[in-house]
Amino acid sequence: MKSFRFTVLIGMLLALLLGAGVMLLRRDPGTAPSPARLTAEREAQPVRADPRLRLGPNGEQAGSGLSRVEAPDPRDLVRLREAPHGDNHGQTQGFGIIDELPAGTAVLMKCYEDGQAPRDGNSRRWFWVVEAPAGSPHPGVAGYVWSDLVWDPIRVPRCDASTTKPTSPLRNSAVSLTRGAPARAGYYYSVRLAKFPPGWHATVYCMDASDEFAFHSFELVVGADGTAGRDNGCYSGVPGAHRVSVWDIESASVTWSTSAPPRATGAPSLPADARAQQPGRSATPDMPEPAPTPVTRVVTVRNLVTNGANAMREDKPAYLSTRTEPLCRPRGCALPGTEMSSGDHVVATCQVRGTTITNGQNDSSVDDGNPGLFSSDLWYGIQWSDGRTGFLSEVWIQHDDRGGLDLPSC
Repeated sequence: MKSFRFTVLIGMLLALLLGAGVMLLRRDPGTAPSPARLTAEREAQPVRADPRLRLGPNGEQAGSGLSRVEAPDPRDLVRLREAPHGDNHGQTQGFGIIDELPAGTAVLMKCYEDGQAPRDGNSRRWFWVVEAPAGSPHPGVAGYVWSDLVWDPIRVPRCDASTTKPTSPLRNSAVSLTRGAPARAGYYYSVRLAKFPPGWHATVYCMDASDEFAFHSFELVVGADGTAGRDNGCYSGVPGAHRVSVWDIESASVTWSTSAPPRATGAPSLPADARAQQPGRSATPDMPEPAPTPVTRVVTVRNLVTNGANAMREDKPAYLSTRTEPLCRPRGCALPGTEMSSGDHVVATCQVRGTTITNGQNDSSVDDGNPGLFSSDLWYGIQWSDGRTGFLSEVWIQHDDRGGLDLPSC
């Protein structure tokens, strides 16, 4: 009898286990989660710990406020693009650069899209952002930034057809060109901007019939009335069509003849620039020409910055600038093809006082005692090997060649 009861008990346990197994293995098509539900569940999961996040009072990711862009190297610029990257890692063609933002620039996030990471193994997410009203290069300009470069991100929806994306602040802006006064060869470009945002720093690119690319650029700062202009930013004696552009806004073409009129009395002198060494082209006509027999000095580049308390390291290549101020490459001051590294030799023709710069860390005191730390407001006028002229701070020159070297004033 006991044996029978034991057998019945064992049978009941086996039946229960078998039933549980069937329930576990059974798949009910009516309750299978849909792809939309799975996506919603993934997006509803708690935000992982991330030093870039700004959390609200409840410990969750904030849903409002300004974010900022940061680059791995604070000296680099963060690119604002017209679209997320496509299907290929590192692809940039077809995803034009709208703006370049210094590290720390405030932005307002609007929505996100998933494209492709610039580098394999990183986030595929991109944020549609708008430059903040204050402290940004061009307030109101919008575009896409890779998510890994956005700090203090807020919660935003996925971009879709219903998302109201900001319109460009330049949608009503206009650029015009007329033939200006006679130059050394050809004529000056007389440029006018209209209906631009006040305070906008606009880089004007000069082009002519000899090349599809700009042979020079210069900067205009828009006034309170939304206008700006200059009559001698560049000139060309190349026959045919001439035009200028600011961002993607291009002027109508203006044609002038092959004849190069004599230089007008009192017209500014014309030192060379980037590709302006070609006959009949110039870039900075308002600078004085060098003296017939200039005093020159050959100086050696020392392109080093501090690296902690005692060491020095090679910095990004130095370059000749059209202005005596640092970090102005994004505003078009760099002369193309004039990059320099430590040990290079260049010809200094003059000296001038400008903005003080340093080869140290402004945001840290770790290098205050570094023996290589140096700051100065003295700049050398440098003549490049092809005749172009620009400025280079003595901070980027070796010790023995600093101090002016008895060169004349620029």
